[in-house]
Amino acid sequence: MMNNSPTLVQGEQYVSVTATVPPELSGRIFEWKKSHGISEPRPLSHITAHIASVVEKPVFQPVFAEHLAKMLPFDVSLGEPASFFPSTPVTFFPVHQGKENFLGLRQICSEYWGKSASPFTYVPHLTIAHHLPPALLEDSMRDLSQIPSDLLSFSVTELGIYFFNGQDWETAFTVSSS
Repeated sequence: MMNNSPTLVQGEQYVSVTATVPPELSGRIFEWKKSHGISEPRPLSHITAHIASVVEKPVFQPVFAEHLAKMLPFDVSLGEPASFFPSTPVTFFPVHQGKENFLGLRQICSEYWGKSASPFTYVPHLTIAHHLPPALLEDSMRDLSQIPSDLLSFSVTELGIYFFNGQDWETAFTVSSS
């Protein structure tokens, strides 16, 4: 179930193309959320390349998957925690290295599924926390700035294509570099 999304509308359907981050980094974010009593902490963090409204669940299309696979693998490095506040109460790690790759993925996805459903200008990022009181958002940036820098650099070798059916997310298919 999605809550407090600045993009998703309950009852609408969406497709999302994401890059999963390494389990150790994802785990650090998950543990921080759990330790602060944040409801619905998601165990797997990701970087969204594109999200669009759709009328039906996406099916595997070989040509589309091939276009995405050609973009893989690529290296990513994340910067220091930042915030989109006051536009929206979100803290995040900005993508530094690999930003062009996410913009390329977004272009391919936009041509295939249409414009983004997000009301915001696209900034490739890894969300840390959202829709929390300002003090807790500040804490998230301070606490997670302590993550070792080697965890903030990794290679993207797989993309997940997910479908939001109006209630829950489900995996539609994945695309990998191999």
